[in-house]
Amino acid sequence: MFIYNTLNLSRRVSDCAGSGIRNTAATAILTLLVCSCVKQNTPVEPKEDEIGRATEAGGNAAPGIDTSTPNTASTGSKEPADPAESCESYLKKITPIYQSIPEDLRALKPAQADQLAANIEKAIVDCEKYLSNCAYGPISTKLRFYQSKFLQLISSRIRTQVINDMSKDGAKFTTEDLDRKMAPFYKRVIGHASMAVDGLKNSSELKPSAIEICAWAHTNLKEPRKARDDYLNYLKTYPNNPRITVLTAALGRVLSDLEEYDTGVKLVEEKMATAQAQKSPDFPTLGETRWKLYEAKGDIAGLLRSAESVLQDYPERTRSSQYSFKTREAYSRYLAFNGFRKGYSLMALGRMDEARDAFDSHVTEINKLQAALEKRGHALKPAINIYRQRSENALGFIKKIALLPAPADFELGEMWVTQKRTRLKESTGKVVGLIFRGAEDTRSATFLANIGEFSEANDDMEMVAVHFFKSAKNIDEQLESLRQELAGTGYAGAAGFDPDLTGRKLFRSWGVFVGSATFLIIDKQGRPVWFQQDPRTRDTNLVKSILLRVVESE
Repeated sequence: MFIYNTLNLSRRVSDCAGSGIRNTAATAILTLLVCSCVKQNTPVEPKEDEIGRATEAGGNAAPGIDTSTPNTASTGSKEPADPAESCESYLKKITPIYQSIPEDLRALKPAQADQLAANIEKAIVDCEKYLSNCAYGPISTKLRFYQSKFLQLISSRIRTQVINDMSKDGAKFTTEDLDRKMAPFYKRVIGHASMAVDGLKNSSELKPSAIEICAWAHTNLKEPRKARDDYLNYLKTYPNNPRITVLTAALGRVLSDLEEYDTGVKLVEEKMATAQAQKSPDFPTLGETRWKLYEAKGDIAGLLRSAESVLQDYPERTRSSQYSFKTREAYSRYLAFNGFRKGYSLMALGRMDEARDAFDSHVTEINKLQAALEKRGHALKPAINIYRQRSENALGFIKKIALLPAPADFELGEMWVTQKRTRLKESTGKVVGLIFRGAEDTRSATFLANIGEFSEANDDMEMVAVHFFKSAKNIDEQLESLRQELAGTGYAGAAGFDPDLTGRKLFRSWGVFVGSATFLIIDKQGRPVWFQQDPRTRDTNLVKSILLRVVESE
């Protein structure tokens, strides 16, 4: 059974930068962009590594794996319990396992992934035993590197098991709770990887990967400043490494987390201009990072420039014979995302006619692509289909609701849960932020609180949150539960339930979706001017910028 008797974290964990750079700053990045064994050419949403995914079916985490922080205080003064040759012999035995890890894990067949996972899990358990006996030196340094890499590879499986254990019997937990449970595991990875970094020479082919593992673990520990140090160490020491493009993107995301947006944009755009990056199959990761930096900053004009540059540059990339088929395919997917993003940016700027044309063009292009693929017996990639659906939904908003009188007011009657009760007919001359969501929707909770606070501090704004009932039963309990939820988030605006218990008439009037939250902005004249599906914390500054633009435009 998975051992995570690891909450005693008193033992010291070394910094991965070793004796190198120890500055401050960082941001969370996509796991696959950080993982040294998998290249992700189409950066969309985080995905689990293939080893983790292939082995989750069994339901148990890696048996016998201790996730506590390793003893990093070992020194060469400690004599091994066994002769040094035993550790050397084990190193020779374990090295082929490391060497069997393919550059692209996604190329493994399920049976191959299962076998590799089994080998890795056994290696983790055995390696720990040898490390307790090996004297500090070149052999133990390599063993610690292998151990950190193996632990990284099964991290998604460990995380899945922790989630399963925490959710037993319907128990609820937050992302923060999960992070706390996983922290000992990531600290263990860092403990091994940091000692590898300190012990490996710069010329060692293993050291760049060791530094990258440190950065990955620090990111997952929500320690962006340490992650920043790791990336800076890597970029300074190995400027010509093939991984430098994707790691520059990772550093850009770290800088975003630290709200160093301008520094991040400058870093990314400088790298994008280099021949090294231009030829890299990971080039889209830089563009994706640039987009995320502008988004996190709330720079609407920057978003439009970013989307338009992709639409201008990438068609040629998708046709160029200098790139492999796989690379051109990745470029095509990224190009498809930015058709939606151009319309999204134009709508944020209030250029509604241009936004409609951009969304329309995007849908048309994707439809053509799908037809061409189906003729060859292929299917449209799910990620591309998602962006097409978003363009279609945005078109529905523009054609049916945007710049027209609001389709319905907020007549919630006895279903308000806050003392504040906002109605459009009473809010003339104010900009209204409107979110439709399900109660206890964790993805939108922080966003709701942030925008509610922002609106409350601005005399020209109001905020209202409309929820739907899970059922027509236990109405009083659902009302009280929502009151407690909103109080816990610190939400300061008006909130209540759609009084149509089962039909959700108010939701339907506004053309929004129940599956995920939908956020709209209504201008001072009572006209909807913004539509956004699935708003999350990362959207906070962008929405603030749009709200201010709408306030100032009238």
